[in-house]
Amino acid sequence: MSNMKAIKKLVFICLASILGLCSACMNDNPDFGRDDEGTGNTNQGEGQVRLAGTSVSVSVDVLSRADGKAINTDDYIIRIYSTDNNLLVKEYTRYRDMPEILTLNVGNYKIEALSHDVKPAEWEKPFYKGTQTFTIKKDEVTSVDVIKCFLQNIMVTVDLNDDLKQKVGGDQSITIKVGTGELTFNNNDIGSGRAGFFEAAEVSNIIIVHFQGTVDGEWTEEQTSFSNVKGGEHRNIVFNLEIPSVGDMGLSVKLDAVCKKVDLLAWANPGAEDILPEKAALLAVSLSSTFTILLLNSVAVIVSVTIPLVTLMPFRNEISPSAVSSFVLLIA
Repeated sequence: MSNMKAIKKLVFICLASILGLCSACMNDNPDFGRDDEGTGNTNQGEGQVRLAGTSVSVSVDVLSRADGKAINTDDYIIRIYSTDNNLLVKEYTRYRDMPEILTLNVGNYKIEALSHDVKPAEWEKPFYKGTQTFTIKKDEVTSVDVIKCFLQNIMVTVDLNDDLKQKVGGDQSITIKVGTGELTFNNNDIGSGRAGFFEAAEVSNIIIVHFQGTVDGEWTEEQTSFSNVKGGEHRNIVFNLEIPSVGDMGLSVKLDAVCKKVDLLAWANPGAEDILPEKAALLAVSLSSTFTILLLNSVAVIVSVTIPLVTLMPFRNEISPSAVSSFVLLIA
């Protein structure tokens, strides 16, 4: 009987010791692992990031701006992530609603600007995205200046060569598939410059191309593929009519296709003009002397060396045409 009491007493002492240890561990660091405002950072202090001067610049394809419309970034989505733990901290569904200054916990961050949430395939809807990193230090203010956005999805246009255009029956179509995205270009789309945009889910992607339609009175189908296609590229796919050799006369129609990479050339910075003073007058002149002259409120400054080309780019109307002519004649 005495042995049983001794065993019970020993078990009680062990349980009490375990509970005491657990309680001590919990009290030593009651905030361990707890996030402040979803940043994932423990309480190491706060700092601020100034967003009032943050602008969004967009690299655009020249074909997509043929209509002359300006790029509007007001509705771009802004997301701020903690790079210390890859958590989303803040999101603004419209760039214009972003605050001038934001308080965050100490740590490392990145800010993203994106045109929209990308889909596998879309007509005439390029997906632009840009990222800038910054660090928050205790009781300090940091700034984010320009977020440069680049094309992220794959731009595809299609066409037929001149020989094939003379042979098709008007019922032709070209279907493009990249990953899970698929679009079909009909007769009116082919050669029109209409662009399909496909999500680049991988670093290197495959474009699958399928042509069907009547060619020289015969129903024809041809499928091919092109590999090593990356996000941010514009690919123009052209189908050609293969001219049969003498020995092949009388055989069925044959087609082949080429996939050309088109350069993305132009830049758009919607907020650039707003940075200038209200009454400022800006004129950039590229002269045959290979110097670029920046005229700001009648003060000329050499800012860079460029190719021999004469270009006038007035951004405001304060400079009169006569003043421009006199300036060019003076320094040409």
